[in-house]
Amino acid sequence: MSILTQIASGAAIPAEAIQPESKTMQDVHDDAIKAGKNDEAKAIKRLSDFFAKPLSELPASVEWFDELFALAKSHRQVPGQDRNFWKSLSAYNKWRNKVRRRIEYTLGEVEKEKERKARHDGWLPLIELMTALSKDGGPIHTGEVGAIAAFADRARELNIEPLHLERRNIELLLDRAASEPLRRKNIRALQVLKRYHCIQSIASHLPPEIEIDAARRRFENILPSHVDDWVERMLETARRDPKKYDQTTGKYADEWVENTVANYRSALRTYIWSASKERSGQVDLDTLTDFSTLASKKVFYGVVAHWNDFSEQKDGLTARTAYGYVTRVATVLGRNGMEVAHMVAAKKTSDFLKEGEAAGEEMSPKNIAFCRPLVDDPRKRRQFLTQHLEYRRRAEDILATDKVLPSAQLRLARMFGTCAAFAAVELCGSPLRVTNALQLRHRGPTSNLFLPKGNDTHFLVTLDAREMKVQSRRHVPQVKIRHNALEGAQTLEWYRKTIRPLFPYGNADWCPVENPQPLKNVRFGKVQNKAQGAESVYFFVAPQSAAHLSKSLFYEWISEASAEIGMPMTAHNFRHGLASILLKRSLANLDKVAKFLGNTAAVVQRNYAWINVEAVIEETQDDLLSEALG
Repeated sequence: MSILTQIASGAAIPAEAIQPESKTMQDVHDDAIKAGKNDEAKAIKRLSDFFAKPLSELPASVEWFDELFALAKSHRQVPGQDRNFWKSLSAYNKWRNKVRRRIEYTLGEVEKEKERKARHDGWLPLIELMTALSKDGGPIHTGEVGAIAAFADRARELNIEPLHLERRNIELLLDRAASEPLRRKNIRALQVLKRYHCIQSIASHLPPEIEIDAARRRFENILPSHVDDWVERMLETARRDPKKYDQTTGKYADEWVENTVANYRSALRTYIWSASKERSGQVDLDTLTDFSTLASKKVFYGVVAHWNDFSEQKDGLTARTAYGYVTRVATVLGRNGMEVAHMVAAKKTSDFLKEGEAAGEEMSPKNIAFCRPLVDDPRKRRQFLTQHLEYRRRAEDILATDKVLPSAQLRLARMFGTCAAFAAVELCGSPLRVTNALQLRHRGPTSNLFLPKGNDTHFLVTLDAREMKVQSRRHVPQVKIRHNALEGAQTLEWYRKTIRPLFPYGNADWCPVENPQPLKNVRFGKVQNKAQGAESVYFFVAPQSAAHLSKSLFYEWISEASAEIGMPMTAHNFRHGLASILLKRSLANLDKVAKFLGNTAAVVQRNYAWINVEAVIEETQDDLLSEALG
């Protein structure tokens, strides 16, 4: 924890570590008043409310401010969202930019920035050249020139010229970035310079080669291409267990589906990345040729020690995740003939991994914190069980206009509408796993979501056993989403007719190639792609293609939408919430909940034991009360 963060948290700091003459946010506030910027002074005052501390106890530091108040791209990244401290994502970002700029003025950073930009150094002719190449249809986009100009300012702070952008200085630029967003901006700027290195006039201002990936590896899971290729070969072999080969059919039982392969890929890539010299100092991945080194005891124990050392940091792995990764890595490497006995043994001898195993046998504290109000508060239960109706209402309010929707409103309509339909599937049908729900198909020969037909009013979900996480199931039950007072089927029909057409590849009128101008008002702001001849088969369609909606985008949407209705949650909370509510209703529902979730009773008992224990305590207290009163 940095000194600046300790000041904000109230932690004790050695007196000698504090600079006595450093400015505080009270100085920034007073400076804004003196400059006649009362709106900025009012914004700065909110820091006192946020921390419940006087401004005089908060440091005037851009580094501190960026660490605690980063620019947010989604609602879940907004500080204080659990308290609804800011009305919206845009309100937070506007406040943040206003306060940050005033801090820079007070500390003299703005004047320093002006001085740097006025320098006649190696950056000046490079930026002038790129500006010229961005005009009159030139090869460089004007936005890229702006990114390079901002990057040049950060490089000048460290006295780094463009000719000196070799690996050592690139690492310095990434390491000294005041925040993760700034680090990403530095990387994008370097990628721009590398992209236009092929233009001789630009290359003359730069080193012969700009090596970015090796420097990025300290901060991002970036592997050399030859290592990536090796990972794919390992996974292709491991996805088929030799012990489960059926000679009569020529097939492997329980062959991994793509979603399972993706989970193992993530674990193996993270393990290798952690083994790199940039992370734990074990292996030089750029020169690696003997891949058996990755399975050695020295490298394995070094990686686990690295995970343990950084487990408490913001981007560190929890013990629970580390245990799962070790299990998957051992499986992949073992099926490829490598020695992994030390990995298997470590799961029983390493305190860190044993902690992870124990954590995996129960619900995480974060999920318990979400489920507890559902168990204790009837109003929260009703809000949870009817949230699809609130998402739908929000979307309908946005669409209640005859005007063409601006992009920001279109995004919100899509977001709330999609979350309404997803929640209807989970709450009124069955709590499917996120991947299964997002890949529901209501068109084509592989359909697994059937629309109402004839006199039927329900939707029908029929997942194949291979699509389910529990592949040993011989029979996967069909799930009806019924037309009733909870309005599950009604919400799906509304989504299909009203929201889905707002996505280009979800609009049946937009897709056919024979109709070049299908809509008078293109509300989704897209021009027809004549190469696309058919509507997407997926019920939840992606914004820019015929693919299904990605998990990453949906996670962002459900996080933002749920926070907007006052119930911040993740997509996985649907399963946990429903199970908690049913078990709170009666512990006799254990087998029913297990079938509902597609789990075994043992798994449900393990994950929701906290409800069981609390219920047993209450029942015991009631028994004792009865005895005491006769």
